[in-house]
Amino acid sequence: MNRYDLNLNSRFDFAYETTKSFFQNNSEIKNVFDIGSGSELMRDKIESLGLNYYSFDLFPPNETVRKWNIEEPFPYNEKADIVIFLEVVEHLNNPLLSLQNISKLITKGGCLILSTPNPSWSGSRLSLLRNGYLDMFKVKDLEINHHVFTAWQHIVVYFLKECNFSQIKINTLGKKTSVTAFPFWGIKMPFRIFYRGIKILIEKKDSTAIGALYGIVAIKEN
Repeated sequence: MNRYDLNLNSRFDFAYETTKSFFQNNSEIKNVFDIGSGSELMRDKIESLGLNYYSFDLFPPNETVRKWNIEEPFPYNEKADIVIFLEVVEHLNNPLLSLQNISKLITKGGCLILSTPNPSWSGSRLSLLRNGYLDMFKVKDLEINHHVFTAWQHIVVYFLKECNFSQIKINTLGKKTSVTAFPFWGIKMPFRIFYRGIKILIEKKDSTAIGALYGIVAIKEN
């Protein structure tokens, strides 16, 4: 993978803008849960909107993050109007069970904001041809990051429907490949032009190939 193609900050911008838009159209929203929050990079953004921010992680890094293994029932009393769930589903041994547990704590009409690596990304498709593995789902990603679930879009959407979510919208988190993107000049320039040219052709044929990550917004039915 070319590290310049992977803009991890796009997931935080996506989550913030989606939360802001949903809140503007639903003034009664109060509670936002950040599941798999790590060091709470979303806290300031969410609280700047005047919303209550609650964070949960399997391995809490500080006292403000509460411990929760999402493959087990929610152990607290609060309910969420919005759940932020960024780059977590690919780590789960049982993603369907985890999404069922999340669904139970979201209020009717509430919103789930999810992001995950995109197996359909043009870079991943070329990696599969070149190395036999999708980018972000190689052996080292399993060993180092516990990427055990390849989150194909149609499967994640199926899981969400099984968990009483509807109005599911998929968003590209990343830009279309550009031949002249940085880095460009140098001894590898001919290879870069060829490689990026193939990526552009793939992305023109299939829009799901755009972006190393993708995001989903889904509404809880009942």
